[in-house]
Amino acid sequence: MRFRKCAGKPYFAFKSECMPAMICMLRGVNVGSKNKLEMAAFRGLLNALKVTQVSTYIQSGNAVFYSDKDESALEQSIARALKSKMKIEVPVMVRSLSEWKQVAAGNSFLKRKNIDPARLHVTFLDAAPPDLLVQKIGDQDYLPDEFRLVGRNIYLHCPLGYGISRLSNQFFEKKWGVVATTRNWNTVQQLLQLAEAL
Repeated sequence: MRFRKCAGKPYFAFKSECMPAMICMLRGVNVGSKNKLEMAAFRGLLNALKVTQVSTYIQSGNAVFYSDKDESALEQSIARALKSKMKIEVPVMVRSLSEWKQVAAGNSFLKRKNIDPARLHVTFLDAAPPDLLVQKIGDQDYLPDEFRLVGRNIYLHCPLGYGISRLSNQFFEKKWGVVATTRNWNTVQQLLQLAEAL
């Protein structure tokens, strides 16, 4: 096993194949009494799907690994395995490391003076919402909370805390007909570091 570059990007060479680093997020595991999932079991499930170098972060269903499958195929196979093996049916989102880097570098809220990163979050969507639906939500309507949509990712600034914000996963799912899952800014940074350090 060795590291090398493939098409100008960081990849992991395994059995002569170039495999990009991936970041996986589950929505709604280990929340209250529903969808209990031990991370050791999650790692085992991922290894059984033939991804490599699996590592998980905290208990909310975050993992990094290498795979030669694309994001959509991984989302489907992981969701099927969770349902069949663990009896857990939750949304699964996968992002490539290259896209994750763009997310980590593109938070315009960080340009403000005295911003508290602990009040920043990113809501990841399964697809970019239609422009007509986006235009129906004005960020001025939810102050002091603010959001910025960039592609299929939403940057959130919740100065009073995400827990009491109206800009929840359910809010965007209902308004835009998407699937959403949110991570705080520290988790975004930690997953970036884990994926880069594989």
